[in-house]
Amino acid sequence: MQNNFQFFITKIVHGVGSSKSVGDIAKKLGAHKALVMHGPNVKAAGIVDPCVEALKADGIECVIYDKIEIESPMHSIEEAAALGRKEGTDICIAIGGGSCMDTAKVARMLITNPGTCRDYTTAIGTELYKNPGIPLVCIPTTSGTGSEVTPNAVLTRHAFKTKKSISYNIYPELALVDGKYLASANGRLLIHTAVDALAHCVESRLHAKANVYNHMFSEYGLSLWGKLAPVLEQIAAGPDAV
Repeated sequence: MQNNFQFFITKIVHGVGSSKSVGDIAKKLGAHKALVMHGPNVKAAGIVDPCVEALKADGIECVIYDKIEIESPMHSIEEAAALGRKEGTDICIAIGGGSCMDTAKVARMLITNPGTCRDYTTAIGTELYKNPGIPLVCIPTTSGTGSEVTPNAVLTRHAFKTKKSISYNIYPELALVDGKYLASANGRLLIHTAVDALAHCVESRLHAKANVYNHMFSEYGLSLWGKLAPVLEQIAAGPDAV
C-alpha cells in the first residue's frame, strides 16, 4: 500500500534559448537587483555575459558573486549571502552546475534569515527558516545533479572534512533548462554528468520512501539512459573525453 506523500516540483522552462528569458522572468517576479552567482569556468565559457545582458535589458541591476567553489563550502555560501544582504538584492540567479545551485539555494535563505549555515543543518523542518528566501532562478549548465528541482542542498565543511545536508523545502522558484549549454560541453563533462544522472535515477528508484512519482521519473530516466549509452561510448572514445 502506498504511503502518504507530497509531490513538489520547481517550475521549469525548457528549450534551447530559454535562458534568454531570465530578465523578463526576474522582472515578472518583481525583482530590481539580482545576485548573479557563477564560477570561473562558466564565465570563461561565455555563458554568464548573455544572461547578465538579458537581466540588464529588463532593468535588473546585477551584483556578481563569481567565487563559487566545488562542493558548496559553507564559507562561500555565507560570503555570497553577506554580499546579497549588503547590496539589497531581491532575487538570486544561479548559473552553473550543482555546486553553484546548492550554494545559491542556501545563500538566498541566509540573505533574509539570521545565523549561519551551521544553524540550519541540525534538524529538519521549514519552520527553522523564519522568513522566506529571496526568489531563486537556476540556469543549470550540466545535466547530472538535478539541483534545480530538488528541495535540499549538500554543503561542505572543509575544516572537518565532512559534508552536511540542509534538507528543507528550499526549491528554486524556477529553472531555465537551456539545451544549448550541453551542445557545447566537452566529452569529459558529458560523461561525468551522465553517470551522475544515472546514480540519481537508481537512488530515487530504490529509496525506501520512494513513491509512484519517483518510480515514474526514475524508470523513464533509466530507460532513456540505456538508449543514450551507445552515444556516451562514442564520446568516451573521442579526443576530448580525457
